[in-house]
Amino acid sequence: MTDTNSKKPLSYLETEGTVHVLWHKLKKMEQLHALVSKYLDQNLRNYCKVTSFISGKLTIVAANSSIASQLHFLSAELVRKLKQEPALSSLQTIHCKVQVQTKRLSRPQSTRKPKPLSAKTAKMISDIADGIEDPKLREAMKRLARNGSPPSRG
Repeated sequence: MTDTNSKKPLSYLETEGTVHVLWHKLKKMEQLHALVSKYLDQNLRNYCKVTSFISGKLTIVAANSSIASQLHFLSAELVRKLKQEPALSSLQTIHCKVQVQTKRLSRPQSTRKPKPLSAKTAKMISDIADGIEDPKLREAMKRLARNGSPPSRG
């Protein structure tokens, strides 16, 4: 049994409304990005994205500050070249932004256990601890020597 009132997903993109407007803005940005990419060196092209073009201001988001600096340095020449394109004839300025990393980078957790101290190293730490005047530090060093050394076989 089929529902005659259900719409096909693509029909939402064809009818007027918020999704329709967003779809067309997305398509326009993709076209502008493709157009701008033609004028960028391959090293820059892979690390930037056109995000808006409003009132003569083209906004490009760069992956990092180095790419943004290069875009800024080239912006006057890019404006001159891009103004020749009909879609960008009203271009006045290029605004570069750096993309903010939203995912917090964390170090991967090590699954390996640290190697135990050798008996020689444990003895050396214990001997050093004997010469330390601070009682808390001395006890911490002694504890390290005891816990870090492999169990003695006897």
